[in-house]
Amino acid sequence: MDCAGVCGGSSIEDACGVCGGDNSICTDCFGDVNGAAQIDACGICAGGNSGIDPCPIDCLDIPNGIAIEDNCGTCDSDLTNDCILDCNGVWGGSAVVDECGICGGENNNYFGCTDPEACNYDVSATNDDGSCEYEVDCAGECGGDLEFDCLGECGGDGSTCGGVSLEIQNVDLTAGTLDIFMSNYSGCSYCADSTYNKNSDNWTSKKTGCEDYGDTTWVAYDPITEEECFAIPSIDGLGGWWFNGEVGGFQFELPGVTVTGASGGLAGDYFDWVSTSATTVLGFLGFTGSVIPVGEGVLTQVTFTDFEGSSICFGEDTGSAGNTVISGTTVDDAGIMESLYVGANWGGCFCVIDTDDDGFCDTIDNCPAVVNPNQLDTDGDGAGDLCDTTCPYDANNDVDGDGICDCTLTAIACFEVYAADDNCPETANADQTDTDGDDFGDACDACPMMPIMMQIAMAYVLVL
Repeated sequence: MDCAGVCGGSSIEDACGVCGGDNSICTDCFGDVNGAAQIDACGICAGGNSGIDPCPIDCLDIPNGIAIEDNCGTCDSDLTNDCILDCNGVWGGSAVVDECGICGGENNNYFGCTDPEACNYDVSATNDDGSCEYEVDCAGECGGDLEFDCLGECGGDGSTCGGVSLEIQNVDLTAGTLDIFMSNYSGCSYCADSTYNKNSDNWTSKKTGCEDYGDTTWVAYDPITEEECFAIPSIDGLGGWWFNGEVGGFQFELPGVTVTGASGGLAGDYFDWVSTSATTVLGFLGFTGSVIPVGEGVLTQVTFTDFEGSSICFGEDTGSAGNTVISGTTVDDAGIMESLYVGANWGGCFCVIDTDDDGFCDTIDNCPAVVNPNQLDTDGDGAGDLCDTTCPYDANNDVDGDGICDCTLTAIACFEVYAADDNCPETANADQTDTDGDDFGDACDACPMMPIMMQIAMAYVLVL
């Protein structure tokens, strides 16, 4: 029986399993029986043993198409609209970096110092950037590094330091100790107007004449050589007043504490005598004639009790007869050593509170919130010029309240600073009307239609 059930028949199954078949039903397009080659979407026999890859179908099911699916799942052939990665890492997201550098921000995130205790606190900052500073330098700059040099000059390099400067340093309120630091260098003092230079006279009186009457500059301890000092123009041909930088004695008061002792330092090394009272420290050379040489260092360490809780300051230097004074040395024509009063630069106070860090405690600072180490108060009203914003040249601060400042300085000084000058300082007259032009406002002029000089002349005639 053959595969067709015919006895003695000749039918057989082909390779495709078809009885009497010719293998055509399972022959692929490449001619391989049971082969894998097929006609692809492009009408080409591919795959199997054909050696040809089937043509690709893109995401739109288009043979050999160019459409692709981007990272956001969109299938098209437009490459310009492919989605991008936003600043949060989201494909197709809308987050962008704002002007403050914040991803997704609304330009209201601001970096700065957020600590209210810092001197550069930024009230508008929302993010702390680690920039907070807590120290103000002598120029009033937050985080600055400028310091006062030996002449009290903020940011000075000390290269022009002549004369003697002292500072209160290393105060330990618990131990009751403090150091007095001193720098002492040679220098020449003189008046810019040579008619006031006569060094056979006391320099303090010449300084007063130079500044008050000569209306010029007194140069204190200019760091020039002794030869240059001798060559300074003077009426006696002896030049300026020379200080060799050597210190032969000192005395100073320390208001704010009770002094209990003083020892060590340069005074201990060179002086025979160092003594104290409850208010004063005194040191001077003895029989050995030893002086403190030019240089700088700790003059002495002071011990104290009874700190009053606000400040420790040097007493006022009132001159050679005062209780706060530095003495240099000089040699007279007979070769005998004499003391020489030195106009020292006494440093600022040690303060518990010094808001502006200018060396003057708030309790005595005439501008406690504004840096003004020179404490200049031109009109003498107790408010330093830098914070006397109302009337810096009017000691009465516009007593009549008309908004016009008076000038209470000398006439020359008022002219030099172009200061306003109320023509009725005690009578309010904001319009400053002066009909007769005699510099007396109508509001306080007894005869506003007659100049003051004519009034005086008429009064004189009437008296006669």
